[in-house]
Amino acid sequence: MVRAASVALYAGFATLGAALLAHPALLWVEGLGLSRPVRPWHVPLGWAAAVLVAVLATFAFGMAVHRALGGNPRRRHYLAFLLLVALALVLRAVSGDIRPPLDPAPRLLDGLRAAAGALDAEYAATRRYAPTPGLVQGALSALPAPGFVHRGRELRLSGRILHGMRGPQVEALPGDLPGTIYVCISSDEQRAWLSALSLHRVLPAMVQATAGTHSAPGFDPLLPLYPNAR
Repeated sequence: MVRAASVALYAGFATLGAALLAHPALLWVEGLGLSRPVRPWHVPLGWAAAVLVAVLATFAFGMAVHRALGGNPRRRHYLAFLLLVALALVLRAVSGDIRPPLDPAPRLLDGLRAAAGALDAEYAATRRYAPTPGLVQGALSALPAPGFVHRGRELRLSGRILHGMRGPQVEALPGDLPGTIYVCISSDEQRAWLSALSLHRVLPAMVQATAGTHSAPGFDPLLPLYPNAR
C-alpha cells in the first residue's frame, strides 16, 4: 500500500512538471522547422523547457521501471526528482510570456522594394533589366530575415531571377523556400515583375518595374513611383 501511494505521489509530481513545461517545449521544438519551414513562436527559454521535460520524463520512467522490477530507489533519487520538479516550477515562472509569430509580410515587402530599387539603378546605367544574382542578393542581404525557420536555421531573403517572362510569378516553384523574391524579366528586358514567397503562397502584393521606375507593392502598376520610393 505504501509503495503504491509512493508511486502515485511521484507520478503526480512528474505529471505536474511535464504539464508546466510541455506547451512551451512543444512550441519551441515545432519552431525549429525540422520537417518543413515554419513561423516560430517566441518562446523564452524554450530550449531549457524542452531539455528539462526530456530529463524529467526519463528520470520518472527510470524510477517507475526500477520500482516495477522490485527495486527501491534511494533517498538521493527522490531528492533529485523533486529538484527537477522544483526547477520546472521556477523555469515556468521566470520564462516570460509566449508570443505568436511576427507577420512576415512587412519584411517581404521591404525585400520587394529593395530588389526593385536595385533593378532601377541598373536600368539607369544600362537601359535594360538584366540583373545578375549577385546584384539582387546584395540588395536583399542587408535586410533583416522575414521570420521563417527551417531545420533550425533562420531563412534569409533570397532572390531568384526568371527570364523571358510575361508577368509576375504567382505560384511557388519547386524547391523554393519562404523568403524567396521572384524577379521576372520580360523578353525585351524593358519590364520586370517582382513577387515574394511567404510560408504557403506568393503574396498578393507585387511590384512592376518599367523603364527605370517601379510601382509600390500592391498599388496600380500603371502608376510607377521613382526609384527607391517607399
